[in-house]
Amino acid sequence: MGPEIHPHTQPAPPQALLLEIRGSLRLFGGLTRLQARIEAGLKTRGHEASMSITPTPRASLWLARMGQHRVIEDREALRPALGGLSLSALSLDPPLRRRLTRAGLHTLGDLWRLPRDGLARRFGPGLLLILNQALGDEPDPQPPWEAPWSFRETLELEETVVSHTRLLEYLAVPLGRLCDELRAAHAAITRLHVHLLHAAHPPTRITVGVHRGTRDPARLLDLTREHLQRIRLTMTVRGIRLETDPAQTYEPEEGTLLPPGEGSGTDRETWEQVMEQLQARLGRGQVTGLCTHDDLRPEQAWCDTPPQGPDRSPPTSRHRPLWLLATPEPLPLRQGHPWRQGRLSLQTGPERIETGWWVGREIRRDYFLATDPGHNRLWIYRDLRSPGGWYLHGYF
Repeated sequence: MGPEIHPHTQPAPPQALLLEIRGSLRLFGGLTRLQARIEAGLKTRGHEASMSITPTPRASLWLARMGQHRVIEDREALRPALGGLSLSALSLDPPLRRRLTRAGLHTLGDLWRLPRDGLARRFGPGLLLILNQALGDEPDPQPPWEAPWSFRETLELEETVVSHTRLLEYLAVPLGRLCDELRAAHAAITRLHVHLLHAAHPPTRITVGVHRGTRDPARLLDLTREHLQRIRLTMTVRGIRLETDPAQTYEPEEGTLLPPGEGSGTDRETWEQVMEQLQARLGRGQVTGLCTHDDLRPEQAWCDTPPQGPDRSPPTSRHRPLWLLATPEPLPLRQGHPWRQGRLSLQTGPERIETGWWVGREIRRDYFLATDPGHNRLWIYRDLRSPGGWYLHGYF
């Protein structure tokens, strides 16, 4: 269940795989037999592949990309074998590729005919480096590939259970094992899937999510409890299966000598736990934050966003009400003044907003901060388009 490391295997996106096979030649009876076994394995699974074997990773990759099946064991044979390859095999950045094409350079042989110093000065040292790596003149270390860490465990219960409390007692054991393995792998998870298994019905699925990667069993158990409280179990549970999404590297909170509430990081951790519990209890889509859009139209200037936390700096904008009506409310006009539970007194304004004509949603309004007879502060506007009128748009 933990991570498996393959030091001699490295994906080369989007459609290639690098294998270091020298250490396996003796085991499989030589290069020819190993190559035949790989090809047979691919064919039985319905795959077709171009396979090239050379002393360097880049040379093998470039030849395979161009559909060539080559076996080159001598480094001295690399230059003539690669010279005719199109530069498209190198997967260069488009701007660099265009510069090379405009200079009349189309193959690797074209590049090798240029002076090395001039090539690096004109097109950058990075191009010269990968050419040297392909020929084996420079080291080309390939980082070991590590499979994404994930966890899957099924627990058969000693009894049929329908009680939430009893289920949580059973869950505590595999959750403890999960977090032990996460600590050993220096990893953390952001999503846990709990499947409650029934005898003759599909599983009941619960997904527990956290804002930041965790390996705290008590935290995961508390969130699972919140989800369970929203479920009315009508069928007995015979087993529990736990699964996780691929884990991520664990990032501990920065240490501090300050007490809680004075920049110690405890405020953010507490806030995250509160948000996670609210989302578990009310539904993930019911607890959101707000962010601003760079749009002058008030109804288009904000949107829902994932909660950002207490350390998010507030957006700088003009004074706006927190309560904005979804549909502006028409205000009657009496004695030439807007009226709502009495005459409205205009305090500040007008602030003219005239925009949106290029998207077919034009507004032309004069906004005012107003107060009503009850001293409530309102955000109102006068529509400058026909037929005009006054509207209430928000409350302060």
